Amino acid sequence: MVDAKTTKQRTRRIPPWCGEFLRALATAEGGGTITGACAVAGVSRAAVYARRDKDPGFARRWDDAWDQGTEAVEAEAHRRAVVGYPGRPVTYQGEIVAEITEYSDTLMLALLKARAPARYRERQDIHHSGAVAHLSAAELSA
Repeated sequence: MVDAKTTKQRTRRIPPWCGEFLRALATAEGGGTITGACAVAGVSRAAVYARRDKDPGFARRWDDAWDQGTEAVEAEAHRRAVVGYPGRPVTYQGEIVAEITEYSDTLMLALLKARAPARYRERQDIHHSGAVAHLSAAELSA
């Protein structure tokens, strides 16, 4: 049976910034970077990496949060590539009368490469014909 003292000791060992750091990392708050998540949580990069090295549970939660943050960034890339985003205003006689929806071809290509790399990755086919000469070390030094 776990007594109140043991539970209280376990609670004290988890730094208060851990939850905030992991939340920021999972939501891509702070730019979707470790440094940004540290800034949101008010903790140094050295402290989070030290915690990751010594606490396997924290390391697993970090990996999960990183994956969630990556998915948030991917969702935003998809929105910009497929749904579009408000772009340039269209003016007529000095007044804005419409807005052109813009799309990102670059993000679309990145998404396609990630989802179907066999079809969309960049390939280079190198063919060689002819003989290949193998020189010994003595021949190379002569």
